[in-house]
Amino acid sequence: MRRAIVSGAIANKYRNGGEPWIRLSWALGLKRLGFEVCFVEQIGRASCVDAGEIETSFETSVNLAWFRAVMDQFGLTDSCALIYENGEQI
Repeated sequence: MRRAIVSGAIANKYRNGGEPWIRLSWALGLKRLGFEVCFVEQIGRASCVDAGEIETSFETSVNLAWFRAVMDQFGLTDSCALIYENGEQI
């Protein structure tokens, strides 16, 4: 099977529905064409915030929750990675 990696801002722009659609169009389109798709995104410490827009840990951030929700909704949960601080956590 052919493989494709799609990357872009979803967690970095949480609650912005337009950003996921751009990336998901590519990912889902490639899946329909027969590719095994993996979605990958990086996020930095300063971008991880809580619901009040205050910097927080990666695990408790709304960014991670949003990323997981979007990946789950579109069937990409088992083929995605959100890379925190250049690989400190994934």
